[in-house]
Amino acid sequence: MLLSRTQRIILVAGVGVALLLLIGVIALSCTKARAVTDVPSPSPSPEPTETPSPSPFVTPSPEPTETPQYRLPLVPHQGGTEPPAAILSTGAPAEASAIPPAPTANPTDAPTKTSVAPSALIEGRFDGGVRDFVAVGTESGEPVAVLLVRLAPPDLWVVSVPYETLPLEAGMNATSTEQSRQEKNATAQRVRSEIASGLGLRLDRSLTLDLTCAGELLAAVPTLSGGGMTFDEPTVTELMESSGEKRAYGMGALGAGIANLFSTVSPWSLPALREATRGKISAELNLWELIGLAMAFRGVRRADISVLPTETVGSTLVLAPAARAVLQRTFS
Repeated sequence: MLLSRTQRIILVAGVGVALLLLIGVIALSCTKARAVTDVPSPSPSPEPTETPSPSPFVTPSPEPTETPQYRLPLVPHQGGTEPPAAILSTGAPAEASAIPPAPTANPTDAPTKTSVAPSALIEGRFDGGVRDFVAVGTESGEPVAVLLVRLAPPDLWVVSVPYETLPLEAGMNATSTEQSRQEKNATAQRVRSEIASGLGLRLDRSLTLDLTCAGELLAAVPTLSGGGMTFDEPTVTELMESSGEKRAYGMGALGAGIANLFSTVSPWSLPALREATRGKISAELNLWELIGLAMAFRGVRRADISVLPTETVGSTLVLAPAARAVLQRTFS
């Protein structure tokens, strides 16, 4: 059906009015939303800060008093060939105590010995790969050199203990060969017991050498050297007359030199060497352990020598606290 001209005009006008109303409604809603969004939120007003009232009295704080630090001296070296400074260990200074000593305390008294708990003991090994043992050098039946040895070819570790730090009983002299052997074993057992209780290292094997054979031993071999030192009879005599860490290092170097003989000495020197040490060596090892030990010494290519650090308390030379760490690093 066709619309008349008047109907068409009315229809177009109605549609136009409807569009205008729709546009107006949309514009009005956008304006209200923008007005709501642009309304600023009220910010909280800052509270007034309370002014502190001055204190009527001001007490000055005392300045801290610096605690003096005391450095304990080490035993001085007494001339002769000095051991390499890079190898020789030294003790750390003792810390100053914040509590003053009691009036009745005697500063020259020896420190009280403390034993290591059994649960903290370091257990040495003695098997096909690692052999840990104590080597004791004696003079007139008394220990003058104490070496804690770990043999793990191709490496050899020698930790020397200044014998002055071990409170061993004196007065063990012997006359007969059999009695000397028993005393050497007894001396080694005392040393092993002291090492276990005082340092926390338990070693079940030991070697003992009577150092009165040093002259004959040196004469039987062409050259004896170890730890950067070369040994002859005057050097050993001077070493025996020294003390403290110097003597301990020299004994460790001498022990490393003797161990080196197993791989350097010629078969032609063996009879003279055997005669020089006859009756001077004893061991807490059976025959097969001795053979295995000798074969292991032949495989050594590197040797490390160290001395347990010490400090002086009054007139007594004692091991420093760092000694325990050296043993843990070597034998654990």
